[in-house]
Amino acid sequence: MSNERLRAAIHQDGISVDQLAAEIDADPKTVRRWIAGREPRRFYRTRVARRLGTTEAELWPDLDLRVEGRDERGEILAAYAHANDLTAPDWRPLLTAATRQIDLLDLTLAEVLPSPGTPELLAEKAQAGCEVRLLLSAPDSAHLALADSELDEDISLLDIPASAREVERSLAIAAPLTAIDAVEVRTFIAGRFNTILRFDDEMLVALHLYATPTDRAPLLHLKRHSDHGLFEQFAGHFDQVWQDGRPASATSPVEETPS
Repeated sequence: MSNERLRAAIHQDGISVDQLAAEIDADPKTVRRWIAGREPRRFYRTRVARRLGTTEAELWPDLDLRVEGRDERGEILAAYAHANDLTAPDWRPLLTAATRQIDLLDLTLAEVLPSPGTPELLAEKAQAGCEVRLLLSAPDSAHLALADSELDEDISLLDIPASAREVERSLAIAAPLTAIDAVEVRTFIAGRFNTILRFDDEMLVALHLYATPTDRAPLLHLKRHSDHGLFEQFAGHFDQVWQDGRPASATSPVEETPS
């Protein structure tokens, strides 16, 4: 069911959908999906309501926007000392089950995108209306070399960081997906973030530690219960990095250094 309240608020403000999207740093196609009835994430609900001079409750009256006094630790389905624990959840079944939203954040996404069948499955999900956002480091980021040096990778200042090559491979895999309206790819230039793999209302978060490979990092398996819990903390983190990122098409490629 379409959101006539949102449509009316945009019309009353006298701006277009494209203008609103630009001001809140969202894709116009995404804003049109909100008008058609899809629920925005809290990060965007707040921005839209503030820009239109109204409240979230006015624009989305059917949502429970109250801060509830529940124990938010209940959002932690499980915690593992190491991501490679044999009992830790596999992201692949979560990806297969997702229908609304897939957000993937990692320095390289090298453990996800090159996995056999994953690009095809992401394309299938997006074509069915699932929103897919891929967020990884820019290949020209100096932070990639630092990340490699933490792990004692044998590199020199003239070498291309191994992780930069992994980023380029992931971007090459993701490039054809961007032809689908529901898929967006952005890159960031910043230090290492926690890896976040979101599939609808479930999320895997690898908590990166210094000089610790990803498969040895602690892992959280979260399930969203409210707008104010751990899940939304990490979802909001993703949104902030996304906001500061740049389209992958604007990313400078890594060039081989002459020997």
